[in-house]
Amino acid sequence: MFAELPAGKKVAIAAFGLLVLAGILVASYFSGGEEYSLLYANLSQEDALSISEKLKERKIQYKLELGGNAISVPVKDVYQLRLELAGEGLPSGGGVGFEIFDKTSFGMTEFVQKLNYRRALQGELQRTINSIGAVQSSRVHISIPTKSLFDEDKQKATASVVLKLKGNKKLSKQQVEGVTHLVASSVEGLSPSEITVVDSSGAILSLPEDGDDEATKLSNKQMDYRKNYESEIEKRVRTMLEKAVGTGKAIVRVSALIDFKQEQRTEELYDPEGQVARSEQRNDEKTVGARLPAGVAGVQGNLPESAAVAMPGGKPAETEKSNRTVNYEVNKVVKTIFEPGALVKKLSVAVMVDGKYKEVKGQDGKVSRDFQHISAEEKTTLQNLVRTAIGFDANRQDAVTVESMQFDETPVAEEAQTLAADAQREFALALAKYAGIGIAGAVLFFFLLRPLTKAVGRTNLESEELKALPLMIAKMEEDINRLAAKKNEKNEGEELDYRKRLSEVIAANPEQAAELVRSWIKKAKT
Repeated sequence: MFAELPAGKKVAIAAFGLLVLAGILVASYFSGGEEYSLLYANLSQEDALSISEKLKERKIQYKLELGGNAISVPVKDVYQLRLELAGEGLPSGGGVGFEIFDKTSFGMTEFVQKLNYRRALQGELQRTINSIGAVQSSRVHISIPTKSLFDEDKQKATASVVLKLKGNKKLSKQQVEGVTHLVASSVEGLSPSEITVVDSSGAILSLPEDGDDEATKLSNKQMDYRKNYESEIEKRVRTMLEKAVGTGKAIVRVSALIDFKQEQRTEELYDPEGQVARSEQRNDEKTVGARLPAGVAGVQGNLPESAAVAMPGGKPAETEKSNRTVNYEVNKVVKTIFEPGALVKKLSVAVMVDGKYKEVKGQDGKVSRDFQHISAEEKTTLQNLVRTAIGFDANRQDAVTVESMQFDETPVAEEAQTLAADAQREFALALAKYAGIGIAGAVLFFFLLRPLTKAVGRTNLESEELKALPLMIAKMEEDINRLAAKKNEKNEGEELDYRKRLSEVIAANPEQAAELVRSWIKKAKT
């Protein structure tokens, strides 16, 4: 049947067969090969070399990808290899850790031991720092001076850390301080002020500072506190205004005067009206009785001539004495007042809001936007809202200014045009891609699959017709004989014209007659 087809159909069938065969071969090639899965990614050169050597020792096939920073192995070996390599300390994060002491050599000098300890400490710090989410890789360098017997010859330990961050991520100041304190806590005698942290571009993230300069540290903390306070006020006011005037239609700036002075005083207050008796002492004396007579004292009183002298007689004596002492306590109040720092002395807020725009159609038909300032009532309303949001205090002379100004929308319009152009270009590329796929599919269908389908269908039809050819011939003969019998019945003695009758049969069955003639021609050729 294939030999009886035209040359074009034969070529189409052969091309289709080759295409199917090629698809089967390609699919079998890709499906029959070993399927690889990622073992490790973002490896350093040292780790990639160590892991590849371990895989070679185990005779395991692997692939280096992403410029040698990633290794892929067969899927069936991924998890087992990760466990085995982790047991051997791989990947090590680009440096050697304390596993360097797992294998000690006989006769190692003290200098080599100290050097290995420093290498191991640096490697362990690198692994710890690499566990931070924003850090991709790091390098740590530690300088530990030799110990001295004299204090004047003693030197400080120093360290430097180089960080390579992931993508566009950045470390906050607290994270940088965390890295410095982590390194300082791991090295004996190392102060956080002696650690320098830089990123992969060379920008300094942490400068060494004098640890005794408390004034500098306090000043930095005060600036950070003021900046955070102003930022928080700006955010609260801006988000509130944007709900009323629209996103991007309000600009807020806050300036806060903060007194960081810390004051502690003690006050003693006395209340003379509130005195109370604390103690009382009272002493009363009273003497009752006569005084006895008495002569002249001395020798004269004992002479005879003196005895005749009359002496005065005694008289009664009465004495009374009273003494009272009262101690009073004055009411006293002692106050110890501590006023913390960060006291807001004055708050100034400047708010600039965009106005309203009205579309105006010009004489040339172009539509332009006419700017209009907000009304005085709206400005007053916004000012009152801002005052309430910031906790306005007239006693500390707070100031709030709200102004309406036209914003420059040129950059926004240019960016919008750029985004629109990019979107149109992407849409055109996507449309062209899908259109190309559709055109290729249509070409393949109309010029290859459809002719091939028709050819196969026509071949099947021809084969069915050829199978039914003997039946058609027998039917034609039967029709001719039946027609001849009818003619003989009507016209007895008249000869039967087989040609005429054959013409009538062919006229009644043209397709079967054509196939019959075609089969005769093919048989004649063969």
